Amino acid sequence: MMMTCRWLAAVALLVMVSACDDDSSTPDVLQPDAPVADGGPDGPAPDGPARDGPLAVDAPAKPTGWYPVTGVAPTGTFHTATLLDDGRVLVTGGDVEDPAPRTLKQAWIYDPASSTFAGAGEMGIARVFHTATLLPDGKVLVVGGENENDDALASTEIFDPGKPAASAWSAGPALPGPRTRHVAVRLDSGEVLIAGGVDLVAYPFVVLDSLAIYSPQSGSFKLPAAALQQKRYRHAACLLTSGKVLLAGGYDSDYLDSLEIYDPGSGTGTLLTVKLSYARIVPTLTRLKSGQVLIVGGSAYQVQNDELYDPATNTVKPLSHPGGPPAFHQAVLLNDGRVLVVGGQEANPSGGISHMTKSLAYDPAGGGAWVPLPDLNVGRVFHTATLLKNGTVLAVGGQFGKSKTFVNTAELFYP
Repeated sequence: MMMTCRWLAAVALLVMVSACDDDSSTPDVLQPDAPVADGGPDGPAPDGPARDGPLAVDAPAKPTGWYPVTGVAPTGTFHTATLLDDGRVLVTGGDVEDPAPRTLKQAWIYDPASSTFAGAGEMGIARVFHTATLLPDGKVLVVGGENENDDALASTEIFDPGKPAASAWSAGPALPGPRTRHVAVRLDSGEVLIAGGVDLVAYPFVVLDSLAIYSPQSGSFKLPAAALQQKRYRHAACLLTSGKVLLAGGYDSDYLDSLEIYDPGSGTGTLLTVKLSYARIVPTLTRLKSGQVLIVGGSAYQVQNDELYDPATNTVKPLSHPGGPPAFHQAVLLNDGRVLVVGGQEANPSGGISHMTKSLAYDPAGGGAWVPLPDLNVGRVFHTATLLKNGTVLAVGGQFGKSKTFVNTAELFYP
């Protein structure tokens, strides 16, 4: 299916109808798509050796700013990026146009030791809008999403970073049903909560209120007796310090302003009486070191502020955002407690497309304030941003500009 069709289909879904961070060349000239290291996006990945032991945690001192990563990075949108236990980053799937639109089954590994990308084999199925979650044993669980035909998937896959790329991927247990545009949250127990989403196989589209929990001990999914109190997809979720899960926003028959708490202990969900000041899809939720949750941006009819949710008092406080809150951005909790907000586009669809190079940080100290930071080298939307173990942040892929050019570069932020 043509990429433009997928884009229009995504917009149509919005008209018709993230994970949470915690403690744990010239860049503006885009190059044509090219192989990544020795194995390109069209060919098999190199069968490289597995890495033993964690990487160093101290990044070289550099002035605050964004620095290009040498060489070509994975090209795509709506992919995933997962920090591995050894400090490397696994990037999986997504959509790309090179020049023919397609959904990817390729995976890549970013190695901070060499600051380069290399192939990490292929998933069994091309996926976009899927989730990828680090398991307690260091493997990565990839769940659902949709394939090149825009069909929601019930299949899962497991990546083992201890194996060579050619044999690192294996099939995981099937979900109880197809699911895409859902959220996945690793619980304190090590289990993975899969919540909400949409089944695109059926027509009209079925928005889900169902939950599934992956147990690493049994290697299978179990179904809680309870469901979400609100059907939702394109929402965001965050693990609270209590071990409960906060879910925010999303879409059902309209944009949602609701907040919900899922309690793994009781297996039940509670719809909160407090609401977001603006309904929105795809905000980012970041748990601060205080336990409060910063809710940034999102897309809807008119989103004019961010929010700060305090689970201790069960209150939501609106926060202004310099220049207006973004949509399809990324937010990362830095080691110093600030929240880095990276790229995105204007939250108000009627305001046109503006893929931003802007980055800034929310500093909760002293009552909270936004601090401007150096711009990205390339404007990005639908990208990923990952805090590395050395304290830097890796931004990968996305699109840029009115032509929606796919970005095949990556860059590092030094705080």
